[in-house]
Amino acid sequence: MDKNLDSEEAFSYLVKVKSAVSRQIDLKLKANCIEREKLAQLWNVPLVEDLHAELQLVPWEKNGVRAVGTVYAKIIQTCVLTLEPVISLIEETLEYIFVPEYSKLLDTLTDNVDDVASGWQPDIVTFSKDGVIDVGVIISESVALAINLYPKKEGAVFVNDYDSFDNRKVSSFEALKNWKRH
Repeated sequence: MDKNLDSEEAFSYLVKVKSAVSRQIDLKLKANCIEREKLAQLWNVPLVEDLHAELQLVPWEKNGVRAVGTVYAKIIQTCVLTLEPVISLIEETLEYIFVPEYSKLLDTLTDNVDDVASGWQPDIVTFSKDGVIDVGVIISESVALAINLYPKKEGAVFVNDYDSFDNRKVSSFEALKNWKRH
């Protein structure tokens, strides 16, 4: 990832917590061309062809917000074997709970695991006193975590040429005997 750019600069969509605490908000977000260019730079991929998300923000407990939805992305990566372009389709389900940084719920949420068998629980994020959630950042970071770091083009196979050589030891002098002086 590019160290000079952060998720907030690349893709940002701010929501006031007050509006989400009182009623459900349905969001359909789509990154524009400039945002996709910034995300490609952030994720260190040649191209982000598409990024969109469908989210629901619902009131949670007394003053929290629960974000649930799906993020879709189509990115072009470079095959680690052939250096040819590879299309990667990403579909990620996300679930976040936003609570105020002063909330006592934060302690109970981090102590209790919803599903003990799998250890899964929603990601818990605090929001500051200004009461704003950046939904764009959670979308961007969810996709970033899903990107295959070593994409391979379908059918590409790694050939280990080292194994095809004769593994016998060759002395330094024997290797040099084929050199010609000019």
